[in-house]
Amino acid sequence: MTYQFPAPRGAKVKVSRAAPKFTPESIEPAVLGPIQGKRAGSREEWRLAMALGMLRIDFAYQVGIMGGRRFAGGQVVDFVLYIPWAQPVQVFGQYWHSGDEVCSLANIQRVYGRPALVAWDYELRSIRDAVAWIKRSVL
Repeated sequence: MTYQFPAPRGAKVKVSRAAPKFTPESIEPAVLGPIQGKRAGSREEWRLAMALGMLRIDFAYQVGIMGGRRFAGGQVVDFVLYIPWAQPVQVFGQYWHSGDEVCSLANIQRVYGRPALVAWDYELRSIRDAVAWIKRSVL
C-alpha cells in the first residue's frame, strides 16, 4: 500500500543534547524551571534563585514559619540564606505589596531574630541585577 501524497524526505537535523547554559547576559527561558523542586512563584524569585546559585550561596526556598500554609496566621518566607547565619529574604512586587507587610516582616524578625531583607521587583529585572542586589545587600 502506498500513500496518496508522499512526503519529501529532508536532511536530518542534529539536535544538541547539552543543557543550555544561562549567564547573566542570556535571555530567560519562556518556562521557568523549578527552584529546589518547587514551582517558582514569580520571575523575580526565579532570577534571585539563579543568582544565588551562581554565587554558590546555600539557601532554602519557600520556608514555612508559624505553621506555614497549614494554619491560619502561618507564613511562608521566600528565601532563607545560610551565610553562616540564617538570613530571611522576601521578594515583593509593587502590584501586590503596597506597604501593609509590616506585621508579616515583624513575624519573620521574631522567628529568625533578625529583620528580613526585602528585594523589590524593580531591583530584580534580570539575573545580573539580582547578582548586584545580593552583593549590595547580603555580602
